[in-house]
Order: sequence, then C-alpha cells, then structure tokens
Amino acid sequence: MKKRMDVFEIDNKSDHKIWAESDGDEVVVCRSDANDKDSYEVLVRWSASTIRNLLIWADSGNSVTAVVTGPMAQQVKDQAQKLMLTPEMFIWHAVKLFIEVGESEKNN
Repeated sequence: MKKRMDVFEIDNKSDHKIWAESDGDEVVVCRSDANDKDSYEVLVRWSASTIRNLLIWADSGNSVTAVVTGPMAQQVKDQAQKLMLTPEMFIWHAVKLFIEVGESEKNN
C-alpha cells in the first residue's frame, strides 16, 4: 500500500502515529513509530460497511444510521448544496418533514 497524503489522522503522539486511508473498497488503519516515518504496520483492513456496522453495534442501538448510495446520494448532495446545507442536515430536515406530515395526517 502506498501512503497517500489524504489520510484520516486517528492518533498522533510523541512516540507513534495512527492513521487511516482508503485502499480501493477498504479502509486501512496503519501505525508508525514517530522516529521511523518510512515504515509502518497495517493494524486492520476492513470494508467501509464493516466499519459502519461496527460503529452501529458500538452505539448499542442509541441512534439510527442510514446510508444513501448511488444516484440518490448524488441527488441528496446536489439538493443540499442548492439549499446551502450539508447532506446530513438535508436528510435530517427531509425526515423531520416526513414525520410532521405523518403526524398531521394522523390528527385529521
């Protein structure tokens, strides 16, 4: 695996550094000693869906997580940008509106 500049820094201590980077369809978490930046070890290599499932499990069901992919993901990004919202806030407002409409229909 070739180290890239677009990494997600997880931990940067005086004696070591831990980071994640994309490698195709997988996320690779690596560790290097602070004194030896040229060599590193791969700690774990998982698919994004495995990481997503791990986070959902770790949250013990305290939240609801949804993943939007494909053409719908692009539509969400495009519409969110038009409204100057993040895609996450766009989804939040859409779900909130859907719930409010459902509640008002139930009350009629």
